[in-house]
Amino acid sequence: MYRLQPSRQLFFLLLCWMMFTTLPGKAQSTEPAASGVIQAILDSVDINQIYYTLRHLSGEEPYWINGNLDSIMTRYSYSSDIYKAQDYLQMRLQEMGYSVELQPFTMSVFYDVKFAPDNSDFGWISSEGKIYGTGDGGASWTTQYNSGSTTLWSLFALNSQTAFAVGESGRILKMSGGAWQTMSSPSGSFLFGIFFNDTNLGWICGDGGLIMKTVNGGSTWSIKSTPTTSRLYDIFFVDNTHGWAVGRNGKILSSSDGGESWSSQSSGTTTRLYGVHFLDSQTGWAVGWNGVVRKTVNGGQSWSVVNIGATQDLYDIDFADAQTGLIVGTDGACWRTTDGGQTWSAGANIQYQHVYGCDLLSAANAWASGSGVVVQSFDSGITWQSELANLPQTSLNNIIATKTGAAYPDQQYIICAHYDDTSQSPSVRAPGADDNGSGSAAVLEAARVLSQYDFEYTVKFVWFAGEEQGLHGSAAYAADAAANGDQILGVLNLDMIGYDGNLDGVMEIHAGNLSA
Repeated sequence: MYRLQPSRQLFFLLLCWMMFTTLPGKAQSTEPAASGVIQAILDSVDINQIYYTLRHLSGEEPYWINGNLDSIMTRYSYSSDIYKAQDYLQMRLQEMGYSVELQPFTMSVFYDVKFAPDNSDFGWISSEGKIYGTGDGGASWTTQYNSGSTTLWSLFALNSQTAFAVGESGRILKMSGGAWQTMSSPSGSFLFGIFFNDTNLGWICGDGGLIMKTVNGGSTWSIKSTPTTSRLYDIFFVDNTHGWAVGRNGKILSSSDGGESWSSQSSGTTTRLYGVHFLDSQTGWAVGWNGVVRKTVNGGQSWSVVNIGATQDLYDIDFADAQTGLIVGTDGACWRTTDGGQTWSAGANIQYQHVYGCDLLSAANAWASGSGVVVQSFDSGITWQSELANLPQTSLNNIIATKTGAAYPDQQYIICAHYDDTSQSPSVRAPGADDNGSGSAAVLEAARVLSQYDFEYTVKFVWFAGEEQGLHGSAAYAADAAANGDQILGVLNLDMIGYDGNLDGVMEIHAGNLSA
């Protein structure tokens, strides 16, 4: 244990480590040179700068920004003040000469995405109590429905003017003329799958083997008898007569009378099946957990095993036409076919996130959604681009300042902290001086001090948001880094590094290898 002055204790480990990336100490490695640079960096650390930042981040002191005096009363990720903290850190970094990148991410889960088959300008995304809609092909989105709590698991778009959504507690919604309305439901169960053949005829599946049918556009629904109590996740009809539903325990049900009666088919698996899609009354697919894929060419009288090479849980399958298909699942799984399912190849990983829904608008244009992800592809899944920035009130931002390395710019070290906070009343007051104003202020001081030095390797200074809700910001950063193939040589994470409980101005460093 070492007792150090505050100005040195915050940076002793940091700067000794960083020294080995400086040009003088790396290119011409001599102990005196290294020692000199370390000492020069240490001497440049200003504890008053750290306190100055901390007073602003904790709301103790107002600050000037864009010609106005402002203050940060909370850094809770669900409050609007989190954007004040973002703007403050961005301002300070720009004053130091850094170009600042804002990396958007979301803490929301987007369960399904569907576009109108008659006009691909119109589409919808369902989330935790919300439905977002677009009328310009996804260039912009608006919040069309907000229940505040009820999760909506599935969407079905009949045309550009009519769409449906289902979710927990028996919730059924219908969009007509741009407005979403709650429809009467005969069940309070979880509803997972929905399918319509025309403006009148539709079906819903859900908990306990539930299947419901409407013949009047959803005004009323009747519950049908099924031979299972297993949860059913997806339902699909190829015409007004032939339909299938899939669910837990490898259940596949079929109907040949428009959903009035249902019988079981043998899938050959007990794995959960989440998605079903038929090309015609004979040829269909079912996908589920553990990379399970099943195919039938005789209307489900028999289902054969298809090994596409996936090990992830698979959640949805869609075809744009008889040749082009897409399967998505956990950990960014994406599998595509261009020969009607004869062969499947892995597409680009979708940000290493759990993907629950996909929609192929054409042989090229595809959308997918999931846990913290909404993406679009213009090459049927070969590559994907994030569309989160276009969704209102869904994104937070990681803050990134980069000092590019002179010798090895593609190899990087990261100095990071999280700039969000929580408390007993986080929406009103969450000062977070220790957690994590201390880390955020230290990273900013490191950025200031190290801006005067050249490095062989790239150094990134990163502040994450959404950490108190489950490490959302850092997970998004790590997923993006993995997708981009970033060469990260080391990370120094400064999380709650300062806590002066007795206000004596003295702090301690404890070093060791205890398992805790």
